Amino acid sequence: LKLNEDIFITYWINNYVMKRIFLLLILAIGYLKVHSQVLDTVFLENFNLANTNTSINNYPFTHQNPISGNASIRNTRSSNNYANASGGANVMFPNDSAIMSIKNIDVSNIINAQISFGLLKFGNELNGSDFTVTIIVHNAENDTIRFSPSLLTGLQTSNWRMINIPVFSLTNARNIDIIFNSANLINNSFEYRIDDIIVSGMSNIPLFNVFKSLNINTNNELVYALELRNNQYDFL
Repeated sequence: LKLNEDIFITYWINNYVMKRIFLLLILAIGYLKVHSQVLDTVFLENFNLANTNTSINNYPFTHQNPISGNASIRNTRSSNNYANASGGANVMFPNDSAIMSIKNIDVSNIINAQISFGLLKFGNELNGSDFTVTIIVHNAENDTIRFSPSLLTGLQTSNWRMINIPVFSLTNARNIDIIFNSANLINNSFEYRIDDIIVSGMSNIPLFNVFKSLNINTNNELVYALELRNNQYDFL
C-alpha cells in the first residue's frame, strides 16, 4: 500500500506541475502573439467635413490636435486610385511653399509608428523630391525624421497613390508632430495634394494579462483568470 501511495503522490505532483508549466507556456505564447498583433490607429483625418474650398485654419477639425498652415482645403480632384480612398475634400500644396503642420499626436500607447497618406502629384514631371514630410518625435532627443516620396515621372503619372512612410520607433515618446510641405515646384501650374492621413502602430497595451491568477480548485482542476484590458473573465 505504501508503494502505491508513493506512486500516486508522485504522479499527482508530476501531473500538477506539468499542467502548470504547460498552461503557462500556452498562455505566454498566446499573450505574445495577441500582444504583437494589435494594431491601433491613433490619428485619422480625411478632410471630408469641408463643403467648399477653405483655409486650413477655418476647417472644423473634430480632433484636438492643432493643425495649421497656408495649404488650402479643396473640393476638387478628389482622392481615388488606392484602397479606402475617402474622396471629397483634400489639402492642396501649390508652388508657393505651402505647408501644413499637425501637432501633438498622442503615441504613448503604441511602440512604433506607421504614417500613411494619399498623395496626388499634378504634373507628370514631379518626382516627389520637392514634397517633404517632417516628423518630430517628442522624446529625450527630439528625433527628427524627414521623408520625400520617390515618384515615377512621365506620361500618365499624374494620379493619386498611397504613400507609406517606413515604420519608426517611438521609444519614450509621448507625442509626435507631422509637417507636410512643398517648395520650388518646377512649374507654377503643378501641385501636390494629400488626403486620408493615418498614424497607426503596434499597441503597447496587451489585450489581456494572462498571469492575473492561476490556481488549483477543489476538483484538482487548473483555474486561471484573464484580465481583458479592464474587464476580468474567468475560465476553467
